Amino acid sequence: MPVRRCSGTRILHTDSFKRGKGKFHTWAFEESPEILSNSQEYPYILTTGRGLEHYNSGTMTRRTPNKELVKEDILYIHPHDAGVKGVKSGDYVNICSERGQTTMRVRISDIVKPGVIYTTFHFPEAAINLLTSSVGDEYTLTPEYKVVAVDFKKSFQKLFVNGV
Repeated sequence: MPVRRCSGTRILHTDSFKRGKGKFHTWAFEESPEILSNSQEYPYILTTGRGLEHYNSGTMTRRTPNKELVKEDILYIHPHDAGVKGVKSGDYVNICSERGQTTMRVRISDIVKPGVIYTTFHFPEAAINLLTSSVGDEYTLTPEYKVVAVDFKKSFQKLFVNGV
């Protein structure tokens, strides 16, 4: 049976836009309330995200062979910051914010900028969300989970969440 090809416009909007031009808005930069309130005591910014191997908290993907690909959340620290704190890859660090603390294993990498640390949130036992705040962005009305004022220090043992 021959393959049926769809006909249509290969490139949309070559001459005009059906509803007119897009409307864009800009706002002046405003520092996060989290940073304004906490950066003196907690000088680093923690940001979180997803990894390829797991989806969100891993409730589905950690039931698959993916659990063997990535077995824990890792904290990425820039080499400069790691040097300042005396931390190397494989060490554990205690990360704290004004809301709580947790301990994670470290990977030194320049995939993060100095002053920023990064981890995923696929493993609830890492309890990284205990550090985040409920401060919301006034324009999107969503919680600001990507900017958390934290500090960290080398831990000589893997502590449980909140020092328990």
